[in-house]
Amino acid sequence: VRVTHTSGGISSQRSGQGRQGCTRMGHSCIDDSAWWALLLLLQLVLHRCSAGYVMFMGGYYNISVAGSGVCREARDGACVEHAEKARAERAGAGERIDKQRKSETGRIVKAAKTCEEVVDGAPDQAGKCAKGKCISIGENRVCTQCGKMATEAPKNGVCTDLTSDTAVCATKDSGKCTKCAGDSFMYKGGCYERSDSLGATICGAANSNGVCTAAKPGYFVPPTAIIDATHDSVVSCGDTAGVTLNTKTYTGVAGCTACDGSTLTEQANGVAKCTACGDGKLVKTVDSVTSCIEKADCNNGYFVDTNGGKKCSACANTCKTCSGAAAQCTSCNANTPYLKKADNSQTGTCVNADDCINGNTYYADDTVDPTSGKLCRKCAEGGLKDCATCVKSADDLVCKECTGKKFGLNKKSCVTECPDNASEKSGVCTCNDGFTPNAGSSACTQCHSSCLTCSATDENSCTACTEGTHFLGAASGKGKCVSCGDATGSGDWKGITGCAKCTKPNTAGAATCTECGTDLYLKTETGGATSCVASDKCTGGFFPMTDTADSNKKKCLACSDGTNGIANCAECTAPAQEKAKPACTKCTTPNYLKIVDGTTTCVIKEECKDDYFTVDDNSKGNKCLSCGDTTGVTVGNGGSAETYTGVAGCATCDPPSPINGGSGAQTAAATCTECNANLYLKTVSSPTPTKSCVTEAVCKEDSTHFPTTDSSNGDKKVCVSCGTAANGGIDNCGKCSLLPSASGSATPLVTCTKCGNSKYLKADGTCVDNCASDSTEFAKADSVNGNRCVLCRDQTDGIADCKTCSNAENTLKCSACNNNKKPTTTGTACVACSIANCAICNKENVCAACTDKKLSPLKDACLDTCPAGTYDSQGVCTPCHTSCSSCSDAGESSCTACYPGSVLSKGETGNTGTCIPECTGRYAENCEAGMCTASIGGSKYCSKCKSGFVPVDGLCVSATTRAPTGCTPGTDGTCSACTDKYFLQSGGCYLSTAYPGSTLCSSAADGKCKTCANGQTADTSTGVCPACPAGCSKCSGSSGSQTCSECLAGYYKSGTKCVKCSENSTNGGNTITGVPNCVSCTAPTSNTGTVTCYVTQDPTVDPTDPSVNKGGLSSGAIAGISVAVIAVVGGLVGFLCWWFVCRGKA
Repeated sequence: VRVTHTSGGISSQRSGQGRQGCTRMGHSCIDDSAWWALLLLLQLVLHRCSAGYVMFMGGYYNISVAGSGVCREARDGACVEHAEKARAERAGAGERIDKQRKSETGRIVKAAKTCEEVVDGAPDQAGKCAKGKCISIGENRVCTQCGKMATEAPKNGVCTDLTSDTAVCATKDSGKCTKCAGDSFMYKGGCYERSDSLGATICGAANSNGVCTAAKPGYFVPPTAIIDATHDSVVSCGDTAGVTLNTKTYTGVAGCTACDGSTLTEQANGVAKCTACGDGKLVKTVDSVTSCIEKADCNNGYFVDTNGGKKCSACANTCKTCSGAAAQCTSCNANTPYLKKADNSQTGTCVNADDCINGNTYYADDTVDPTSGKLCRKCAEGGLKDCATCVKSADDLVCKECTGKKFGLNKKSCVTECPDNASEKSGVCTCNDGFTPNAGSSACTQCHSSCLTCSATDENSCTACTEGTHFLGAASGKGKCVSCGDATGSGDWKGITGCAKCTKPNTAGAATCTECGTDLYLKTETGGATSCVASDKCTGGFFPMTDTADSNKKKCLACSDGTNGIANCAECTAPAQEKAKPACTKCTTPNYLKIVDGTTTCVIKEECKDDYFTVDDNSKGNKCLSCGDTTGVTVGNGGSAETYTGVAGCATCDPPSPINGGSGAQTAAATCTECNANLYLKTVSSPTPTKSCVTEAVCKEDSTHFPTTDSSNGDKKVCVSCGTAANGGIDNCGKCSLLPSASGSATPLVTCTKCGNSKYLKADGTCVDNCASDSTEFAKADSVNGNRCVLCRDQTDGIADCKTCSNAENTLKCSACNNNKKPTTTGTACVACSIANCAICNKENVCAACTDKKLSPLKDACLDTCPAGTYDSQGVCTPCHTSCSSCSDAGESSCTACYPGSVLSKGETGNTGTCIPECTGRYAENCEAGMCTASIGGSKYCSKCKSGFVPVDGLCVSATTRAPTGCTPGTDGTCSACTDKYFLQSGGCYLSTAYPGSTLCSSAADGKCKTCANGQTADTSTGVCPACPAGCSKCSGSSGSQTCSECLAGYYKSGTKCVKCSENSTNGGNTITGVPNCVSCTAPTSNTGTVTCYVTQDPTVDPTDPSVNKGGLSSGAIAGISVAVIAVVGGLVGFLCWWFVCRGKA
C-alpha cells in the first residue's frame, strides 16, 4: 500500500514493490486495516528505510512531500516529530491548519494539495518546491519549479523524480517541465493529467499531444493554432501575466472568475473577456475591455445592473448619471441638460430646451439643482396660477395662455377684471403711469413723486423720468431720476452745474448738457464733455457766440468748430461782427497756419507746397509762408532764435532745412525751385549750397554757368553750372562757353574749356576721373589750364606708333605698339618686331620679354615651355648647368633630370642633385660586376646588386635597412616585388612619383606600374612597361613596330624616329642637319635645314652656329686672321729666300 500526501494528511492505495526508500526483507506488504498500529510495528521490525523517509501503514514516505501529513521529521525510518504536533505548534503561532478529513470508518480520505518549499541546509530536498515557487489553485497549493532542479519537475502540481518517467512530463529543465506528453497539458511550469482531480478542474479536454483544447470554468484556452506542448495551453481568467505564444501575449483580468477567450486571435496580443468577478466585484465593460471593480466605483455614467449577473453597465448616452436602468436618468449630459422627471419619481428622461418647452406645459429651469442639475418643470411648479401654458421671457416666467380670461399684472395670473389703477392693454393688465405692480403682481401701488414710471414705490425704483430736464440714474431698468443741473446726482450718474436741459449719458458719468441757464455759455470740450461757463471763461481755444435765432442759447464754441470756427484751429480771436469767423492765431498739430489775403486757414503739410513752405514751431504754432517772403518767421527767442525766410523773386520752393542748433541767432532760406518771370534759377554748390533768382547777364558773368530752359521740368528758366549734364552741360566741367546754335537739353549746349573737381578733359570734350582704362591715353596734370587726357600715339606729347602706355611718376612709357611694332625695354620707342607673342623688343626682331609665354634662350621666339637644358626664370628660359637636362636654377647641384647617359646623384634631402656619368659614383657602389644594365629614361642603372643589397631607384641599398620602403628583397641581389607606389623594372624597384622612375611610369599601386609614362601599356601581371626605341621618351605601337611620338632630352623627332641633336637625318624623306655638341634642340618646322639648337655641351660654342666661338670672334674674323697669318708667313719665307738665295748670288 502506498500512502500519498495531501493537504489534509495521507490516503492509501495499493502499489507494487517499493522503488526507493524501503528495502523489502522477503515479506510482502499487507493491506491497511483497523490494526494499522500493529502493522506499523511490524514494518519497523521487518523493513529498513533511508534517511528522510518514514514507514506508515506498509508504505514509505518522503517527509518533505507525501509523508509530511503524518510525520514532520524522521530518522532511520522512524518519525521523531509528528506532523499533528507540528501543526498544533503552528496553530498556536497563528498558522491555519488544514485538518485531515476522515470517513465514518476512520479511513483517511483525499484532501487539497499542499506545497512545501526547500529548507536551507537540509540534507535531502526531494519532493520540495523551490523558494517562492508555490502558487494556489483554488484550495490547492502546487509547485511551479522544484528545488531538485536536476531530477525533479512538477507533475500534477507535486515535485516528482522524472528521471525515467516521461509519460506525462516529456522533457524538463531547471526544475520545470518544458514539454508535456499524452493527454496531459502544461500549466505554470508543470504538466497536469486530465485524469488528475486538479487537472480536471482546469482543463475540460486535451489532445494526445500534450495540449489542453478546452478550458474548465475560470480558465480559457489561447488561440489553438499557436499552442504547443512546450507552453501553457490554458490560462486562468484572473491571470494578468498570462502566456506568451509566438511573440503574442494572452492574459486574463485581475479579479475575474469566469471569462471568454474565444475572440482572441493569433495575430495580436489579447485579453480574455471577463463574464464574472470574485469577491463581490462587478464586471465593467468600457470599449469592449472588461475589468472587475468595486460596487462603490460603479458611477459617473454607469449603474449597478443585476439583470443577468453582477455587472456595471453604462447609462444611456443622454444621462450623466442613472439608477436602476440605463434610461432612468438622475442627471443629464450637456447636449440634453434638462431632467424631466416622471411623476412621483426621482428619475426621468434628459431633454434639450426645445423638447422641454414643446407644448409649453413645461419650462426649462436653468437653476442648477445640487442633485439633478437643470430641470424641466411644470408651469405650476413656477408659481403661476390658472395658466394653461407658460413661457420664459428673459429670466421671468409668465403665462402664455389664459383660457376665457385676460392676463393679470406682469402675466403672472389669469383674471376676469384688472385691479384698480390698471388698465387692459392688448389683453394684459398694466398699471397706469405713476403706479407699479406690488410684489405678488395682484394690485398697483403709487410711485415716488420724482418718477414718471417705476417698478417700486421708493425714489430709487424709477423706470422713466421727465424727458429733457431729468434722466434715469441707471444704465437700464430702475434707478433715481436726476435733474440736469444736479452735479451731485445719484452715484456715478450726475448732472452739470448751471445746465437747464440735457441728455442721459450712455454710461455712468456726467450728462450731456444741451442748453445752459441764463447768461451762461454751453461749452463742449474735445471728447464731448459739456459745461456751462461765463463769457470771460470762454478762452483757450474757444470763443463766445450767441445764437441769432434764439438769444437764450449761448455757446462757447471751439476755434475749430466746423460750422462757425476754422477747421483745425487751436487758438483764435473772436470775430468783430456777428456770423463772421474768428481769426486763427495757432493751428492744431500737425496743421499749419496759412494766411491768404488776410484770411487765415489751417492746412496739412501736403497742402503747403509750390508757392509756400512750412516752418515747424511747437510753441507758437506751425506756419505756412510764401516762397518769396524774405522777412520770414522767427522761432525761439534771443541767442537761440532761428529765422526762416523765402528767396527774393522766388515763385515756388521747398522748405528750408532745419537749423538744428548752433551758436547765436541763425537764418535759413527756402530752396527755390522756380523763379518769377524773366529771372533764372541759379544753383551754387560751394562753399554753401544755395539757390537764387538772377538775370541772364548775371548768370554768364564768370563762365561757370550758362542760362537755359529746363525742357524736362516745364521749360523753367535755369542758370545751370557747366557741369550739369542734365540741362545741357558736361559732367564735371568747371568752365564752358555756350554754343551759339544749341538749344534744349538732349545734347550738350556748351563747349567745355576746363574741367573741375580735378577731372581730366578728354579730346571729345568730356571730363573724367581717370583717363582710358585700356591705357590708350595718359593723364597730364595742369593746374593752370586744366588737366588733360593725351593719346599715347600723340605726335607732340606721346610716342609715335604707341598703342598703350603709362605715365607713372610723369615718366611716359609705351607698353604696346601699333603697326606690328613692339616697345623697347625702356618703353620710349616702338620698333619693328614680328616675333609672335613677344611683348618687348630691344632691337628689331630681338625679343626681350613675352606676353604670356616663355622667352627662348635664343631670344628669337616665345615658347609654351622652356626647352631641355633650361629653366623658367621670370618668363625667360635660362640655361641650366651644362650637365642638367632640367633644373631648378643654374647651379651644378640644382639638376632635376639628366641627359641620356647620365644619372642624377641627389643630395640627402630634396629632389635636386648633380648629373654624373651612368654606372659611376654611388650608382656603381655594391652593383654586381657587369650588371649596370637597367635602361630607365635613356640611362643605365644597376639591375643586380651584391649580396645584402638590392636596387632601389637605381642605387644598391641595404636589403635590411632601406629596401623595405620600396622593395621586397629577393635572394640574388634583386627585388622580388615592390611596395606601395614603387614598381618592378629590370630587377629593381623605382618610385613612380620621383625621377628617374617617373620617366617610365606615371602611376603605380601594389608594387606594379599601372600607367606607363612612355605611352606603352603595362603588363597586367608583372607591371613591366615595354621599352621604347632608343632616344624616345614616348612611343606607340607594340614591340618591333613602335614609332616615337616624343623624344628624350638631346634628341629631335624625324619621321618616326628620334635622332641626336648633333646628328643629321633623312628619315621619312627629311633633310635635317644636326649641330655638333648640341644637347637640346627642335627640328626645323619644314623638316628641312638645320635643327634649332638651344644648349651645347661645350659652352664656348654658339648653339645656332657651332663654328662661332663664344669668345667673340665670328667665323669671318677667324678666316681673315688665318689669311693674314698665311700672308705674313709667306712674305717672311719669301724674304728669307731672297735674302739667302738672291743676296747670296750678289
